[in-house]
Order: sequence, then C-alpha cells, then structure tokens
Amino acid sequence: NDVLHRLFLKNEYSKGEVKSTIAPSMDISVASNFERLLYDLNKSKSEKVRSMMENFPISSISLSNDQRKTSQAFFNSIPSSDEEILEEISRNISSNNYLMDTHTATATRAANILADPDEPVVSMATAHPVKFRDALDDLVPKEEVPVPSQIKDIFDKQEDFRIVKNDIDDIKSYIMSNIT
Repeated sequence: NDVLHRLFLKNEYSKGEVKSTIAPSMDISVASNFERLLYDLNKSKSEKVRSMMENFPISSISLSNDQRKTSQAFFNSIPSSDEEILEEISRNISSNNYLMDTHTATATRAANILADPDEPVVSMATAHPVKFRDALDDLVPKEEVPVPSQIKDIFDKQEDFRIVKNDIDDIKSYIMSNIT
C-alpha cells in the first residue's frame, strides 16, 4: 500500500495489490488526488494529464525529471508496517500520555523520521482512536478507549447505502433523483 512512496522513491506509479492494514485509509492502490498532482505538475495542462492517465492502470506512470524534482521538493514519504504504527502509538502513550489513531500515528512516525529535528512539525489528528479499537487491543484495553458522546450511538446504527451500477448515466440519474 505504498503507491505514492514508490512514485517518490522509484518514479513508478503503478497499481499494486492492496493488503488490509490497521490504517485502512492507507489501504489503496490508486491515490484519490493523484490526477490533481499531475495537473499541477503539468502546469494545468489537462490534455497532458489525460495522456498520462489514459493507459493507467495497465501501464505505470513516470514523471519527467523536472516533475520529479518539483514533487520531491514538496513530498517525502516512508512506508509504515502495522507493527511500526503500533510502536508509534505506544511511544506517544508513554511520552505524551496521548492515545492517537492509526492514521495519525502513520503521519507522526513519518514526521519523526523524515523531518529536520530543528524544524517544528504540526500534526493534526485525523480520526478518533475509538474508530480503531480493534487495532489498539494489544496496547489499551477497549474499556480504556474513551468513546465521545457525539459518536456513542453510531455503533448501533444500521448502515444505509445503495449500490449503483458503474455507469456514468446511472450515477447521474441516481444523484438527480435523490436531490431534494
């Protein structure tokens, strides 16, 4: 689940196998905003982006040397295993008495490794740890993970969703028929 890391490290953006982890937002093989990055790197030339994307995911995407330099000036990355994420959460509990979620731990671990130690880093929590109670079992007993009053009832609610055929006209029709 390191599609962007591979791009920044090896200049290879290719769809790979997705493995389930304790940080499910990282369980992707195609980054949701990648086309936006390409658009910026291609100086807002949508035809160039379309050309790069038209054979993806069959063919991988590489950046030009200039695009790679530009992206590396903005981005740095490292992959994190489940064990490394749990170690980061545990370290934070020990050093700061703060229980963080698995996504935030992924970010703070990267910042602790990659950031200049003389530069301040701000990391914003991305979710509440209660969302990941099962992943935190070995670190904190479930009863010690506080459940905020705003989300206590969510666990008992029934999920409501509709399956819509993967067809642009069907999707448009569904949206239009449900706008109030």
